[in-house]
Amino acid sequence: MRFHVSVAVLFASATPAIAHDMWIATPSFSIMAGERSPVSLRVGYADEQDPWNATWDRIHSFRSYGPDGVEDQQETLTVPAQDRGPNANVALKGAGTHIIALESYQAMSTLKASQFNEYLKTEGLDLAAKTRATAGTSGTPGIEAYSRRAKMLVQVGDRPSANVLKPIGQTLEIVPVTNPYARGTDTALPVRVLFQGRPLAGAQVRVLPLGIKNGAVQKLRSDEQGQASFIVPNRGAWLVMVVHARPTTDNPAAAFDTVFASLTFGFK
Repeated sequence: MRFHVSVAVLFASATPAIAHDMWIATPSFSIMAGERSPVSLRVGYADEQDPWNATWDRIHSFRSYGPDGVEDQQETLTVPAQDRGPNANVALKGAGTHIIALESYQAMSTLKASQFNEYLKTEGLDLAAKTRATAGTSGTPGIEAYSRRAKMLVQVGDRPSANVLKPIGQTLEIVPVTNPYARGTDTALPVRVLFQGRPLAGAQVRVLPLGIKNGAVQKLRSDEQGQASFIVPNRGAWLVMVVHARPTTDNPAAAFDTVFASLTFGFK
């Protein structure tokens, strides 16, 4: 069982928010035991993808989570990637489904009022939009402190494992309810969105295919249990994304504390 995919990524619409979207990519989402998984860190724009030009002071953690436990993979990283190659070649111990995960420290972003308001609308960040309207600041630039949480599912060998159905403790996290590699002919993809370990209701979850120009974007709101279910064929590569923004209480330099989360996986 091998899942191959081109990592050319094309988005259907251009918004300022897309510049924040970041995910983990690989040329093959399935490897044999003993192989290494080449990993690239990507950010997306309207009609192109670029390497994430990460620096060491931006990366909080880079780990793999498998059926047999957690491995710190930070020493495998090359930051930034050389010659547009992979950022890492990760060794995954043991058969089963593994999670490769990255967390970043906060960075600052400032957008003009019109851009920020459109970004809030596009991402479904209703709380942030309401906060600005109530405070009478909708006409002012939007300043946020943002960070990223990215996960990728890689299958080692032929037997999927259930460990990927458990949260790994990211601040904002997308957790599959069923392992995409264990669905058989089923095309349903239910996911849970957790914020600080608890279900996040009302979050806008986006799912889109990678490597397809103008690919259709599915958008749903998470329910009271933080869940949303999509139809995802067992072919190609897929990106699931969610954003959560809260008014800041301890950072006078920013109005919002924003977290971007992603989940990638793929098939033949």
